[in-house]
Amino acid sequence: MCAMARLGSQWAAAAACLLFAASWGAVAASGKTVGSNLSALPNAGICPTPLNSLEAACTETQMRLAHGHGPRLGGRSERPGVVTRWWVASGPASPGTASVRLRLRLLDGTEPVSGAATPYLPLPLGEPGLQEFPARLPIESGQRVALDVSVLGSGNGTASAPIAHSAPGVGEVAEWIPPLSSGLRAPTDRMSDSELLLRAGVESDSDEDGWGDESQDRCDYDPRRHSPCLPDRVKPRIEIAFARRQDFITRHRLFLRIRSYDYAYVSAGGVLSAGRTSWGLLGSGAWMKPGDSAVFTVYVNGKPLTAAKRAVAAGRRPHVWASAYVIDASGNRRFTERRIDLPS
Repeated sequence: MCAMARLGSQWAAAAACLLFAASWGAVAASGKTVGSNLSALPNAGICPTPLNSLEAACTETQMRLAHGHGPRLGGRSERPGVVTRWWVASGPASPGTASVRLRLRLLDGTEPVSGAATPYLPLPLGEPGLQEFPARLPIESGQRVALDVSVLGSGNGTASAPIAHSAPGVGEVAEWIPPLSSGLRAPTDRMSDSELLLRAGVESDSDEDGWGDESQDRCDYDPRRHSPCLPDRVKPRIEIAFARRQDFITRHRLFLRIRSYDYAYVSAGGVLSAGRTSWGLLGSGAWMKPGDSAVFTVYVNGKPLTAAKRAVAAGRRPHVWASAYVIDASGNRRFTERRIDLPS
């Protein structure tokens, strides 16, 4: 069985009005993307209605693509992140097609990822071209994007979803009829010479909250928020407790206990002063809730440690200016320093 249906003469008649499709790849290629580069024009339909039926439903995914059409592994993501939007390139529908509904879903190999699917959305059949849809699907490295396709016919011939490109050697599409629901199931068909005109945008998710860093986390300073940052201008408040004398040469580190009174990112660092030379010191950082208290470490090793030892051997007393840098959920900042000396 081959589920690719040619659009026929109607495609040839409408091709002229789709010359703008050369821009599809440029639009969809911004950021990290998975799937077709949408550089080919749609000339075939997928998930056609069988004989004597007005309905068809399938799951489709790109297994591999030819050079110049997208990554060779097709719809497989090479990095973890969040799918924040997806596109299909659509051609004119056949006279027998009344409606098409699509939803994006994720596969782990050929097994559906539980809960990883968008709602079904209608394909605007009267507006051939690049169609963009929103999403928020966390994706792991190696998982695939796929489409669940639902087609309804008008009774005037075969109906299909006009979102594919057919050409010798262009790629291979795997298809499941009926659509995948749960569990592992081999594809019903593997269609050669086929390109599913599907592309998905993947953004990083550095705070691992399931929202894309670039377009969905709209407050850079607060991973809890997915709307603009709170508009306050009050600097964050912290308290610092520390021992004024610490043997940072023997321990290779020193410690600050910091309490935050705001939701804020707190980082500790320092500068070692050893006579005429100063050295920056690496520290540690963490997001803190109001009322949280934590011990932060500032490290004295490598060249700063060597310089401190030489200063002591020369009869000098090196010291450290330990610092706390705080940025709250509105982007307000505070910088505080404390001097720490060696024990007498």
